[in-house]
Amino acid sequence: MSKILYEEKVKEEIKAEPEEFLLTGVDKKIIFFDKKKNKITYNEIDKTYSFKNPEEKVRASFYVELIERYKYSKKLICLEVETKPDRDS
Repeated sequence: MSKILYEEKVKEEIKAEPEEFLLTGVDKKIIFFDKKKNKITYNEIDKTYSFKNPEEKVRASFYVELIERYKYSKKLICLEVETKPDRDS
């Protein structure tokens, strides 16, 4: 297989993966979407966010990937964490 064909195949697989994780998340009831797929709800924490934001798509996909591929506990994953400013800066 030529290098160009190989690189194209790898890019296709990488592109497909996030969508696959979203489908897996819905199938396993980790995440839910509203009817129009404008909002996403994370079941474990019962939080809903706008799914129109591209960053939310990345977060949702990675959230499911952590749970399914890497076997992280849903209870150990925080989506929003407040931090304190560094006092030294």
